[in-house]
Amino acid sequence: MVFAACAQGLTGSTHTTHTRTQPRNRHHTAYGPSPGQPPRRRHWGDFRRHRMRAAGHDPKLYALTFVEYHGILTVFSQPISGVWSMSKAPRVALQAAWDDVGGLSKPSKMPGWSTSIPASRCIVGSALRLVSGSVCADCYALKGRYVFPDVQSALERRYARLDSPTWVKSMATLINALCVRVPYFRWFDSGDIQSVAHLARIIEVVRRTPTVAHWLPTREYKTVLRTLGQSSIASDGTIATGTDNLPSNLTIRLSAHMVDGLPPIGIGRWWLPVSTVHTDALPRGIGSVPSPLVDGATLCEAPSRGGHCGDCRMCWNPTVAWVSYHKH
Repeated sequence: MVFAACAQGLTGSTHTTHTRTQPRNRHHTAYGPSPGQPPRRRHWGDFRRHRMRAAGHDPKLYALTFVEYHGILTVFSQPISGVWSMSKAPRVALQAAWDDVGGLSKPSKMPGWSTSIPASRCIVGSALRLVSGSVCADCYALKGRYVFPDVQSALERRYARLDSPTWVKSMATLINALCVRVPYFRWFDSGDIQSVAHLARIIEVVRRTPTVAHWLPTREYKTVLRTLGQSSIASDGTIATGTDNLPSNLTIRLSAHMVDGLPPIGIGRWWLPVSTVHTDALPRGIGSVPSPLVDGATLCEAPSRGGHCGDCRMCWNPTVAWVSYHKH
């Protein structure tokens, strides 16, 4: 039996970790405690509460989240205070929200949670897969663990739930509850924006999760352009267009189409952060790109950190205009 448990103190500032065995790569599936819970989860839930009592904490002040991957069970405990009110979102509601959106993902490279749909559902990406030398021609989300049947099933389940009438509310509930200790969320470790309406719903989720930084990489330039071109009227009567329409905690980063290619140069009259993919050579055009925003690339340091972000959060930072990733 493999067990790992994390507990935060009541202030949320400290946590302890007890691990016997930890998998190198984990694609997480989280479950909130619910009636009729499997005996194994009840056993480890009781064990976690016992350890919390021994540490001087009241288990009733904590909510447990169960994470399972290929038989490996992890139990996370988070203080209810500051996460969600039991009267507003009881633990059974967290389970309902998870089921409503088809769950979240937790890539081993990322510091926190993410969401994903099948890469085969990408609109621009599906066309680019037929183009030699494009990033999508050798898409990482179409190989490795992403092609496992259980992972593909989870991706398709999330895709099928995109049109749920309560998708926005459920996504916001999950992100606010699960992204407390690490307040960073990535959209689409696999897949991309599906439509203007889809992007509008994502933006609404971001607005409902103001304490979490969101990173949205995309190749759907036209969809972003149409969204930025729409106007909205604020509560004070002012009209917002372009990037003024975007929440300050959302970074939309435009991804280049070609390996070792130049980054996309803005969209219309709005400038957004960009990213490229390079091989062994440095990205072409550093210091010579004709853009008022981009004058050089910041190289992703994950290759020097064992393929992990570590404490780097450049991708979530809109002031980092150009990030370039080493092809993998």
